[in-house]
Amino acid sequence: MQTVSADKVTLYDLAQRFNLEPSEDAAAFPEWQQDLPALSPPEQERLERVRATVTNLEQRSVLESTVKLAVVAPLLDLAGLFLPPFYVSTAESLEIEARDRSVTVRGRLDVLVLNDSRPVATPPSETPPL
Repeated sequence: MQTVSADKVTLYDLAQRFNLEPSEDAAAFPEWQQDLPALSPPEQERLERVRATVTNLEQRSVLESTVKLAVVAPLLDLAGLFLPPFYVSTAESLEIEARDRSVTVRGRLDVLVLNDSRPVATPPSETPPL
């Protein structure tokens, strides 16, 4: 079995290897459809630009770093995941594998969004008098 590093694989390669096809079926991910706030017209326009970017990149030999820059970062920003209580960690080293009959694609989790919504304790010296 051949092992390939994910940072050397393009979207086109993955689509061909794993027979990936885009889906417009809203039922594909029902958890993404429930109790979500309505998008404003500018947000809808931005999502359409990201969708057009994905369509363009699917036809090109672009690597993971380009996808993160052109697709992942705008989506994280649009979702507000660069702002508190969230923060992005890029130092995690978590390996992920995807296999088909003849190839294993091995990569790592490059972007991890964490929620830091812990209550902030007031230091004793700043406790207001009763």
